[in-house]
Amino acid sequence: MGHSQAGSEAPMTSLTFYGGINEVGGNKFLLQDRGARVFLDFGKNFTREKQYFDEPWITPRKEEHLLDLGILPDLPQIYKKDSTGDAKLDAVLLTHPHTDHYDSMRWLRNDIPSFATATTNAVILAREYSGRTGPSKEYYIANWTDKEGKQTYRTLEQIDPGKPKEVAGMTTTAFGVDHSVLGAVGFVIETDAGNVAYTGDFRLHGARAAQSRTFLEKAKAHEPAALLIEGTHVGDSKIESEDEVRQKLTKVVEATKGLVLAGFAAADVDRLNTFHKVAKATDRTLVITSKQAFFVDQLVEQGLFSEFDLKSKHVKIFKKEKKTSAMFEKHLEERYGDRVVEAEDVKAEQEGAILVASLSDMLALPAIRPMPGSVYILSSSEPFNEEMEISHEKLLGWLTRYGLPLFQVHASGHATAHDLRQAVETIRPEKVFLVHTENAALYAKFLDKLNFKTVQPEEGRVYEL
Repeated sequence: MGHSQAGSEAPMTSLTFYGGINEVGGNKFLLQDRGARVFLDFGKNFTREKQYFDEPWITPRKEEHLLDLGILPDLPQIYKKDSTGDAKLDAVLLTHPHTDHYDSMRWLRNDIPSFATATTNAVILAREYSGRTGPSKEYYIANWTDKEGKQTYRTLEQIDPGKPKEVAGMTTTAFGVDHSVLGAVGFVIETDAGNVAYTGDFRLHGARAAQSRTFLEKAKAHEPAALLIEGTHVGDSKIESEDEVRQKLTKVVEATKGLVLAGFAAADVDRLNTFHKVAKATDRTLVITSKQAFFVDQLVEQGLFSEFDLKSKHVKIFKKEKKTSAMFEKHLEERYGDRVVEAEDVKAEQEGAILVASLSDMLALPAIRPMPGSVYILSSSEPFNEEMEISHEKLLGWLTRYGLPLFQVHASGHATAHDLRQAVETIRPEKVFLVHTENAALYAKFLDKLNFKTVQPEEGRVYEL
């Protein structure tokens, strides 16, 4: 596809921000250069959608619902409703497979190329195959049914970390970064007005911190005119490494006389690895959810993740009690049938189990009946918005009902304030655009006196480079 025309009013090279501004998530950043138009991420905006929608009771059924509310950028010829004529968007670059960075691309025309790492593609497809689909088939990214098998409706073109690739005429290089999901990258994009670096979400304290530091050095070497950098925890940082998480988890599990329940993100395989190590060290069995097992299975199937063995004697897969099984669950039973357990099995062996269970898994508790002395470990972020607060209160209600004290043990997927400042000092861009943060004003003051122009972007405003 040739370059789209951005219109005579647009500068030669510019950035326009349509999400991820004064909020965490919903990143949609439009880069224009020599007539080419490329979005950096195209994520679901949970904060704004929750103002109007309440799944599953009321959900957006088509892109017009989100356009009219100002949740999607009102741009011509990029959505499926405008499927005739040439698309006026040349590409989408995805940093990682968290829904607040990719999910809204389901509204975009399928003929707009999207680029991601092989790992990001595998995780997104695993999410879709295991049940995360759009409001109707037209908006599915992928689906898996008994009748049609695995179907992929939007193909993500592969971009390999460290290998420059031409995207809409711009030389683009992805560099691996450490985050709470595999496959995360930052980008350096070469434009006529200078290079643009975008961190995506990253941290300097995780299992792959060396990758993040390499990205900072590579971005510095490109002498960027602009840096787009996240700031999720600039106002509230907790210093905790994955190894410290493992040590604290081990202490909690060793002191527990009954069942250990644990809640953490399904796609956070670093935390999954950590809990597996704890299970082995304490001679317990880690009973993971079917979705977690499927994520791992799909990554291993493509040679993208070999650290975790689903057939380990310390791992079993929990099967929920329900009338029918989804295709991905049938797949797991066929491949790992001897590892699949149900509530009665966990109940009988609860003193030797660590059961992964989030709020949506609490319906298993009446059948399991956790014995006195059992605990719940929350190994994900504390609630940081009203919607999360409501879910957290519901979780606490279940824990109170079944006598389960709550322990929180977590290391964030995002950089601390000091690491964010270090990243800016290392890269040394001409301009710093503060994104993916609810504390942009604090962030700007924290970066003061570094001799860079710091920009708190306004939504819809065009910033010339």
